[in-house]
Amino acid sequence: MEPGMIVMIVIVALFYVRLYLLRRGRKRRESQTVLKQMKQGKKAAPLPARETSYRVTSWWILTPGVIFMLLGLAMYTQAILVDYQPYWWIPAGIGGVLFIFSFE
Repeated sequence: MEPGMIVMIVIVALFYVRLYLLRRGRKRRESQTVLKQMKQGKKAAPLPARETSYRVTSWWILTPGVIFMLLGLAMYTQAILVDYQPYWWIPAGIGGVLFIFSFE
């Protein structure tokens, strides 16, 4: 397996780890809210609507990330920049890292 593919597998794994950590943190905050209500002796008020989706924190980070990933894909398929095809993973990796930090 070529090194570029290994780098991309690691970046994708980091993306899914980040989503898992965001989901776990959201559940922890919800349970802390319920515990605070119980400690105050209040009847359990209905919880606010549960967020089931992720939101984009910065479109200024997400957009270049997507563009870099598409550039890496075009280089990998030899659609553009044929001379630089072995280095396709560099723009794709940069785009992946930007993509990781654009969600909350």
